[in-house]
Amino acid sequence: MTEKVIPLEEAKRRRRRERDASEENCPVTPLGHLAGRFLFLDAAGQRRELAARQLGVRAEVVALFLGDTEWLEKKFPRISLRKEEGETVETVVGFSIAAASEWLMTQCRKQGIWGALTTMRGPGIWTDDEGAPAVHCGDAVWLRGAWHEAGARIDGIIWTTAAPTQRPGSTCGAETVRALQEDLRQLWNFRQPGGEIILLGLVGAALYGAAPDWRPNGFLMGAPRSGKSMLLTLLRALAPLHHYTNDTTKAGLEQALNDRAMPCFIDEAADRVDQRGAQVLMDLVLASTGGEGARVQRGTASGEGRTANVVGAVIMASVAPPALQPQHLSRFTLVELARADAGADHRGPMLAAIHRAKAAGPGVWARALAGWPRYRGALDMFRAALSRAGCDPREMDQLGAVLAGHWVLTEDGVPSSLMADGMVGAISAYIGTAEAVAADDGPRRVLHHLLSSLVPRNRSTELAQIGMLIEEAFKPDSGIDGDTRVAAEVLARYGVRVVRATDISDGFGRTVPRLADGDGVWLGRSVKPLHAIFGDSPFAGDRWLYEVMRAETARASRTNVRIGGYAGRAIWLSRADLVPPDD
Repeated sequence: MTEKVIPLEEAKRRRRRERDASEENCPVTPLGHLAGRFLFLDAAGQRRELAARQLGVRAEVVALFLGDTEWLEKKFPRISLRKEEGETVETVVGFSIAAASEWLMTQCRKQGIWGALTTMRGPGIWTDDEGAPAVHCGDAVWLRGAWHEAGARIDGIIWTTAAPTQRPGSTCGAETVRALQEDLRQLWNFRQPGGEIILLGLVGAALYGAAPDWRPNGFLMGAPRSGKSMLLTLLRALAPLHHYTNDTTKAGLEQALNDRAMPCFIDEAADRVDQRGAQVLMDLVLASTGGEGARVQRGTASGEGRTANVVGAVIMASVAPPALQPQHLSRFTLVELARADAGADHRGPMLAAIHRAKAAGPGVWARALAGWPRYRGALDMFRAALSRAGCDPREMDQLGAVLAGHWVLTEDGVPSSLMADGMVGAISAYIGTAEAVAADDGPRRVLHHLLSSLVPRNRSTELAQIGMLIEEAFKPDSGIDGDTRVAAEVLARYGVRVVRATDISDGFGRTVPRLADGDGVWLGRSVKPLHAIFGDSPFAGDRWLYEVMRAETARASRTNVRIGGYAGRAIWLSRADLVPPDD
């Protein structure tokens, strides 16, 4: 009996029906597409991005399946048909790259366009759908009390696979952490009391990764031979899952921490010639503090966009920090070390303490995770206590998170109001009051820069501060060549006009312009020498104008104001804004 030869197209249709029935068994997970590029989790659960041209290359598709072509050959067989002894024999001789490529693209189309709303998470500490910590340890994810294999989509979130990391251990007792705190207090010389509380609190909060709404950062300062680097090593040991570097840039940190939520330790963060680079690095950390962290968008050499998500707490260490702005100070707690006392040698005990911290690290991490509900309760109590202590509102989130992180590691339950007040008192040296913060705001910093700037005094080599010249110009007239007249002439060359409360008209009979009673000054908005004074400061360009206009008595003129040879728009400031608050 002669067997009917099955046409090749009919064989393909049969195979298509078979593979459509079991697509869920594909080792590769299509994620979506964007502008001609297709995204997948490969057979190991790692994110891969391929262009259409690459999907037509056999080697690229085989690499997506990590060399195992069994599924491809079963679902997209390349069949050889031949007659043997009157029967049709089918032999699979590989897989159809065209069919496989078409199917992979179609599945990406079904997933939709890839965008910012797609959540992808790498190793670190994230949150579940109820806001509790979820721990991604590279090859497995601890979620709602159970372990899940990574490289899959769980509850709409893509958990990518990475190299396995250390997992949390068995929960340790509070006495273990209190013993480590005593090590810190005994072996390191903190300039201000409570430094050991601050550092343990920073680590405790950092162990939650992206889970807290506010992630506190710390800056550890210390002169050479103060044990700064060894202290940072001990803190790292308490965080089994972390990122560490002693030589990085903003771009380097973005790449290292992209989609990885974990504590970050940076040694020698500002010990470099490029202080501007250090400031940029701190700006990135600033953005990673709250909410979803820093979402960075960059262009690439190929003209394509690149995004990065940096989230988590950071502890930096350096001999001294770079120049800090008020926004940095409210998100960093600075802890300073002094050199050890003369003749003291703590290196051996320090190494032993680091060894104990490393052994305790997994248990400390587990204690923090188990204490998440207590952390949130403690945070509310400490914020209230900080408010009672007069803490500036911008620092309540920072120090409240630090104290809550310390509490969950060293105590049980939730602190009472009395306990919270006691802890706040223990770190009082690190609390900034509302008055102190107001004295260091943007307008005050701009005016301090202006008033402390040195300028030549009337064609001589003698230099004088602008603030001193203003004070001289406010005095009663002292003659044509007197100090008052000379000071006013020098100031006018730099775009500053002093108006005394008693001034009514100038020497030409013109009414003296003013926008308030009492003493005050005019600052010319477009005077080049005045702009030049701010040229090498953070207030270069027009930034100083914006900050000056935020001062309480600042008023902008609606008509031109004459300042020496300049006639143009100016800003009025009453004398009260030129006097420091403690004068």
